[in-house]
Amino acid sequence: MREFATTNVDGRAAVRAVVEVNGAKSAGFMHEAVYVVSGDGTLEIRNAVTPFGRMPSALPRLGLSMMLDPRLEQMEWYGRGPHENYVDRCSSAFVGRWSGTVTGQYVPYCRPQDNGYKCDVRWVAFTDGEGKGVRANGDVPLFVQALHYGCEDLEFARHRPGQQRIWNDKPPRPEVCLNLDIRQLGLGEGSCGPRTEPQYIFPIQPERWTVVLSPCAK
Repeated sequence: MREFATTNVDGRAAVRAVVEVNGAKSAGFMHEAVYVVSGDGTLEIRNAVTPFGRMPSALPRLGLSMMLDPRLEQMEWYGRGPHENYVDRCSSAFVGRWSGTVTGQYVPYCRPQDNGYKCDVRWVAFTDGEGKGVRANGDVPLFVQALHYGCEDLEFARHRPGQQRIWNDKPPRPEVCLNLDIRQLGLGEGSCGPRTEPQYIFPIQPERWTVVLSPCAK
């Protein structure tokens, strides 16, 4: 944490947090987030990200990750669906209003890996059995992933070279692991096919975007 302070934005209480995220070989990001709270419970997150150091040629995604209450199992969104889709694998997923459960978004690939994303999401809502919950939207369409698995869970569940490939169920987390991203790398890569097409590799550059979390009820 580089900086943490209370402030005021347009007459509303706010908190400004600056975090330095370091990766390999001194590369990383400086992330400034201003959390603006409204009287009705709406939380506006204004993000500014600046990369530094020698970056790799591509990153998998850029956005926010958070955990939601386990009771928010019902998922509804306006974007591409109903099945998983990615920026270079979405021609069969049409923009519409879709719904399902968080549990149902998981795709049990034999080799545990990233799954369940939805592209071009204008808004997404998570509710409990009484229809109460939280709705998220951005100032740009988002890439949304909601699972009961974090990225670390999937990464460390993968088969390693030389290991026997057997089915090994990964126990899900009770909470909802939510990713709200503004950039996404295409799936095409060299392990079992052609590498990602240039138009599906996003530039690593300073970015600004806003995500709004607001209470909702059916």
